[in-house]
Amino acid sequence: MSGGYTVCIGDSSVDIIGLTDQPVRLGDKNPTFRLSAHTGGAARNMAENLCRLGGRAKLLTCVGDDLYAQQILRDSTAAGIDCTAVRQVPDHSSSSCILLNGPSGDTCVAVGDLRICQYLTGDYLAQHRALLAEAEAVMMCMSLQPDALDYLFDEFPQVPKVVDVSATEHAALARRYLARIDTLKVNEFEAAALVGQDDPKHCPEQMLEALLQMGPTRVFLTMGPDGAMAGDQSGGRVRRPALPLKPVNTTGAGDCFTAATQYCRTQGYDLAQTVDFCQAAAAITMTCEACIAPDLTDQKVLRWVQRYQKGGTHSG
Repeated sequence: MSGGYTVCIGDSSVDIIGLTDQPVRLGDKNPTFRLSAHTGGAARNMAENLCRLGGRAKLLTCVGDDLYAQQILRDSTAAGIDCTAVRQVPDHSSSSCILLNGPSGDTCVAVGDLRICQYLTGDYLAQHRALLAEAEAVMMCMSLQPDALDYLFDEFPQVPKVVDVSATEHAALARRYLARIDTLKVNEFEAAALVGQDDPKHCPEQMLEALLQMGPTRVFLTMGPDGAMAGDQSGGRVRRPALPLKPVNTTGAGDCFTAATQYCRTQGYDLAQTVDFCQAAAAITMTCEACIAPDLTDQKVLRWVQRYQKGGTHSG
């Protein structure tokens, strides 16, 4: 029987985010950036977004024994995430990232120290077997070690897997598990890498169909300013344009979209309702400078869905 919670597995970090409304000059000083530090990481972000939408999330991640670890655990617990199973690795640094975003809100350059992810192993997950077995779903990015992925898919076939590929570099690894994934979320670049297509902008409908042929029950394909698409094995297909807004910061929008798919799954939403809800949730995230909207709630998302369906614009 399900325990009524989702286990989120993957990276957590402290992100230094730089925003500017001026053109970015590579190879030169850029004094117009506004820098701020936020608790992030794809899996941790998904967990927090799910909690803010009204779900329950338990986090399996690794942190070091530094000040960043204290920040990650403090902020995550304050957001409602159950962090009791987080692995703290002595004498190691927690993950950290630096992301510099241009005037469009999109990331121009990102660098990260994710070495601690090597401890996201099958042995670590095996210590929490009961937690995983009783979950209503496992929501994960692909930063886990291969033996951890094998453990999850081999030992818990009955637990639905919600997978955010999270980077094109993970495509080859993700391809091994596609037939055993319930919900796959990719952006256009990750989709192109998965299906072996050179141009990520060419025929997204074709990429969606190719991904579905690989076996996931549901596929969600986000395309930035070109909107989002989704399909499932029952023949459902949905495409929506992007919501008409100017992003402040797109970092974290994909994590929010993925978390929202799991929330919608628990609410029994159909494919079209899910895409509408996820797009609105991600859009709310893009209107703030942090990687997670502090005022995100399911009711706010539903208000945005209704407003945009009527042709309106956002106003909070």
